[in-house]
Amino acid sequence: MCSLETSILAMMWNDILQRVQESNINLQNPRIDINTSIALLKSLQAFINSKRNDANYEEEGAKLCGNDTYEKKRKRYRNSRLTPLDYGKTPGVDLPASERFRTETFIPVIDQFVVSLTERIAPYEEKNKFKGIDRKIIKIS
Repeated sequence: MCSLETSILAMMWNDILQRVQESNINLQNPRIDINTSIALLKSLQAFINSKRNDANYEEEGAKLCGNDTYEKKRKRYRNSRLTPLDYGKTPGVDLPASERFRTETFIPVIDQFVVSLTERIAPYEEKNKFKGIDRKIIKIS
């Protein structure tokens, strides 16, 4: 791993996947209650969401790869044939490499993981909401 970006993502995924594995082991218990499983998934979601603002990964990644500089990306230009002539010619924002990596790669990965967990938690919450309702059949005579 000679790239700082690769080592940062490796450290992030190591933390996240260790926590996912621990939650997965608990969720596979046949005696687990649905409330406990929802709480476990929400705890996992909060943990992953907290990693969004974690600044330690850059330091740990630099130690891991022995390099503290980000890779330089080439400047992208818009194709003039594919964009309309009246399209705004505003220049792109030049962010530092660390901020560009954070906004284009790191945060979207975390956000997508949180969104996916939210989608997976929703059916369990829906089922749990209707679990307590006593459905009695009323005879109409």
